[in-house]
Amino acid sequence: MVGKRIGRLVVLEKAPEAGRARWLCRCDCGNSKSVLAHHLSSEKTKSCGCIRSEVTAARNIDKATHGHASNFTRTPTYRTWTSMLTRCRNPKADNFEQYGGRGITVCERWLKFENFLADMGERPPGMTIDRRDNAKGYEPGNCRWATPSEQENNKTDNVIIEAGGRRQTVMQWSLEKGIYYHTLLKRLQAGWPIDRALNSPVTPRANWRVQPSQEKGSFA
Repeated sequence: MVGKRIGRLVVLEKAPEAGRARWLCRCDCGNSKSVLAHHLSSEKTKSCGCIRSEVTAARNIDKATHGHASNFTRTPTYRTWTSMLTRCRNPKADNFEQYGGRGITVCERWLKFENFLADMGERPPGMTIDRRDNAKGYEPGNCRWATPSEQENNKTDNVIIEAGGRRQTVMQWSLEKGIYYHTLLKRLQAGWPIDRALNSPVTPRANWRVQPSQEKGSFA
């Protein structure tokens, strides 16, 4: 073993300690360390402990640089970033099939939080990340901070209605016409002509809504 190198350690001599076999080693950083023989042979120990210290220091510097993550808290922007990575890169994530499972990826640049922060800025209150083109991944130029209604209008399964030479989702028409989403959707599903569905008055009792996530198909 004498003279053998394992990682940053060079074996000097057998250590005098009683019990399990140990070797006295010199680390490249200048420190000496007594290491169990089987930890050396299995390469479980490769330094005096300086490698771990350097990794920890690097992590602390990284956190201190962007200030969005600590041992106790994560900012909304940082949580958005980690959620984005999880749904695109972790097959065990609940929503992986809708993202990574169908080819939605995170660009290499955004694998580092600082780059994501530089490109997107901090997440505004009440907004979440949205892809302008749902067929493309998370990358600069294809992402924005959007309100829930903007995200709903950008879904791939949105119902599109064309009227008066204009194409809008059911949600957009409902907001413009003052008709609750579900009321307008029920009219269309019942076979009402688009003009009648958009312009017929609504009684207060009939004018009710459900979540726009039920919007599917196309009536255009």
